[in-house]
Amino acid sequence: MSAHFGRANVLGTVVWKNVTDNNPTNIAVEHEYVECFAKDRGTLESEWKSPYSEAKDLLVASGVELIEKHGDTPALQVAYQDWLRENRQFLGPLEGYKFIDGDGIYAGSRSVHNPGQEGYRYDIPHPDTSKPCKQPLMGYRFPEDTYKRLLAEGRILFGKDETKLIELKVYAHEYEAKLPSVIELDGRSGANDLTNLFGEAQTFNNPKASALL
Repeated sequence: MSAHFGRANVLGTVVWKNVTDNNPTNIAVEHEYVECFAKDRGTLESEWKSPYSEAKDLLVASGVELIEKHGDTPALQVAYQDWLRENRQFLGPLEGYKFIDGDGIYAGSRSVHNPGQEGYRYDIPHPDTSKPCKQPLMGYRFPEDTYKRLLAEGRILFGKDETKLIELKVYAHEYEAKLPSVIELDGRSGANDLTNLFGEAQTFNNPKASALL
């Protein structure tokens, strides 16, 4: 593969945990190595994300269930806080998603600042005090027109007063994790994909799951 694509296009190695070995042995081998190459690395995005997350699926499904039960009412947030206390240990990086409304579970993200260089400068009045909110050190990362659109969409969160930075409302269903080098995915799912496509699993040997690709 290196000879074909070139060393410059080597992306790395993924460890794919695809089976559970219950046979008596010293070390149970439950994984494969997947060598990843690009046709032209220069055309790829600099950062890859993964939409797959068990914690995300749990959070989103629980939010849907609570919304169906309570609607967009004050009781919804109370019910979610109770659920969060019981399940926080299973959420990992998503434990900061502490709020819920009729559109789902969400968190406040402080990713409004412009990293590394001077960004956009404009005043954002606080809805209660009418005073300009505190600005990020290097300014905002988006122009004022984008802020106005986000405000109209209900995606801007304000602090108790103008001394707090604004935050972006980000929903759990939008969450994307970093793409890890270790992936756990049932190896049988490739055969299931073939069955769905062709009606039989043995179209060819060792099929890779579409979710892995």
